Amino acid sequence: MNKNTLGIIGAGDLGQQIAHYAISDGHYEHIVFFDDFISKDTIVKKYKVIGNINDVLNSYKSNVFDKAIIAVGYKHLKFREKVFENLAEHIEFATIVHSSTYVDQSSKIGKGVFIYPNCVIDSNVVIKNDVVINISTSICHDSIINDHTFLSPCIIISGFCNIGKRCNLGVGTTVIDSININDDIQTGGATVVVNNLSKKGLYFGNPARFIK
Repeated sequence: MNKNTLGIIGAGDLGQQIAHYAISDGHYEHIVFFDDFISKDTIVKKYKVIGNINDVLNSYKSNVFDKAIIAVGYKHLKFREKVFENLAEHIEFATIVHSSTYVDQSSKIGKGVFIYPNCVIDSNVVIKNDVVINISTSICHDSIINDHTFLSPCIIISGFCNIGKRCNLGVGTTVIDSININDDIQTGGATVVVNNLSKKGLYFGNPARFIK
């Protein structure tokens, strides 16, 4: 296998999108997939599934790929965290930021992060490890996005916010300034968050209200 190869853990829709942008935006030249539910040697959007998650470490040690990224979706964030924690000390994770995204020089972005096109990462923003930020999402100054969180398209997170671990914010969610959202919280599409969210579960509406 040639150098400059990305190993993507998960060959579903998210993995296919990551593969597309990793190649088309010039971050990597080659892709290999690992997936527990798709048979080895299956071709997914031009790229081969070469094993399951248990094969990742040995493949890395054998120089099959250079860096990895996790493509486990928003319905399985605790599993996503488990995969990352099990591998983080043993392999190198890629961080991929699309070239159309604005990233302020004062921001900090962790390992295993994937940022789609046309996003804004403003001054002094901190993006921690294994985060997905989808198309046209803006994170304003001095906000923090914690580990293993998934941000859908067209979200606006205002300044001085803290978004917890394993959160899943739905498309078009708006978070006003200085808001704290605790771990394991989900918002529905177009939710407007005007108060801190502390209870785990799903919130929806304008203003956001606890659903279940």
